[in-house]
Amino acid sequence: MARPRCSRISTYSDRGLSMQKPEKWSWFVFYCGTLALTYGLCVLGGIFCMFMATQTSGSEATELLFTGIALTVVCLPFLVVSIGAPFTPQKSWAYIFHILLIAMGMTSCCWWPICIPLLIEWVKPETKRWYDGEQYGEVFS
Repeated sequence: MARPRCSRISTYSDRGLSMQKPEKWSWFVFYCGTLALTYGLCVLGGIFCMFMATQTSGSEATELLFTGIALTVVCLPFLVVSIGAPFTPQKSWAYIFHILLIAMGMTSCCWWPICIPLLIEWVKPETKRWYDGEQYGEVFS
């Protein structure tokens, strides 16, 4: 007996899922851009401190060198993560990754005006479904 042929391919709209980006997506991209700008300035500050260490001597040079290395080593990975976050695929791991990035900003009260509305939007079922409809669609239907 021949296997029945599927007359059409199931799409997101067939399963009741939306292909539209979350409502606050542009806020998230702005947030990632400002994070990248902040970490980029910190990396430049670290490089500047290391350069200034060569221009001074004694304990001040050691302090500047240590500060420059610390700033560069700590901020460079965060710079890369902030730049790459908006380009992650629409998968469940990216949802978790974006939640962690938003939570990282919550450690400073300066970011709260952006992070709190983003976090409220990101925990909505619609946003979860957008990231990975097959995994979250059944749970939150």
